[in-house]
Amino acid sequence: MKTINRVALLLVLLTSTVPVVSQISPNLVELEVYEDGWVNLSYEVSFSDPELVVYLPLYATPTFLVVLDEEGFPLNASVVGELIEVQLLGAKEAKISYFTQDLVEKKGAVWTVNLSAIPAKVLLTLPKNARIVGLSDVPETIITGKEEEGIKVLMPPEATWVSYVQTYPSAIEGEQGRDWLKFLWFLLPIGFVPVVLVFVLRRGREKKKLDQMDKKILKELSLGGLYLKELAQKIGRSKTTAWRRCRTLERAGLLKVIKRPDGNFIKLTSSGQALAKRLEESSA
Repeated sequence: MKTINRVALLLVLLTSTVPVVSQISPNLVELEVYEDGWVNLSYEVSFSDPELVVYLPLYATPTFLVVLDEEGFPLNASVVGELIEVQLLGAKEAKISYFTQDLVEKKGAVWTVNLSAIPAKVLLTLPKNARIVGLSDVPETIITGKEEEGIKVLMPPEATWVSYVQTYPSAIEGEQGRDWLKFLWFLLPIGFVPVVLVFVLRRGREKKKLDQMDKKILKELSLGGLYLKELAQKIGRSKTTAWRRCRTLERAGLLKVIKRPDGNFIKLTSSGQALAKRLEESSA
C-alpha cells in the first residue's frame, strides 16, 4: 500500500508545478563520539510541501550512510559533492545517519571535536570516560547522566570546537575535582574559564593510589556482591574499617552500596569490574 501511495504521489508531483528539488539544512545535529575517535553523526529534517529530491548538507566523509523516512523505510541517497542527494518521492521526513573519522583529532592526551563545519546547534555526546578540558563557546546545556552514559553538551551554532581527555579507573580521584569539572561551564562566565579550569584540573589530579586493602576488596567483590559484614570477614578487618574503605571506593565510582533491610549490600560497578580484571591479569 505504501508503494502504491508513493507511485501515485510521484505522478502528481511530476505533472504539477510544485518545485521538486530543494536544499534544506537541519536546526540540530547530533554527534555521538566513541572512545576511538569515530563519530556517529545524525540529524532529521521535515518537509511541509511535497518534494521529489532534496539536497542535504554533508558535514564529513560518510561511512555507512543511511537515510530513512518517517516510517523507518530506507530512502535512496547518494553523495553529490558536499551534499547528500535524497530521493524523497513524497516522504515527509528524512533521518540521516552516518559514521565518520573526520571530526575528531588527537594531540597528546587531548581529543578535539571540530564543529566549525556545522552551522547548527550540536548535541554532542562524549565517551563515558571523557572529561571536558576546553570549549570554544559557552554551551547552552550540559547533561550528566548515569555512570555508563557520557556527558552530553548542547553547543550553539557559532561553536567551533570541544576538547576533552579520557580517564580510566587506575586510581581513586578526588570527588570535588570530578564534580566541578562537569558543572564548570554552568557556573562561570566565559572570561574566567581558563583560570579556574587550571585550578580544577590540578584538583582533579589529586589521586590516592590503590593499596593492598583496596585491591583485596575489589578482588573479593569481583566474585560477586557481598554484605558489609561478609566483606569485613573476608578482608580480615572490622566493619568500621571496611565501611570507610567502601565509601572511598564508592566515591571513586568503583563500587556501589545498596541499602537493604538486612544490611548494606556492596557490589562492583562496571568500572570496578574492569579494574579488578586488570589487577588480576597484572598479578598473574
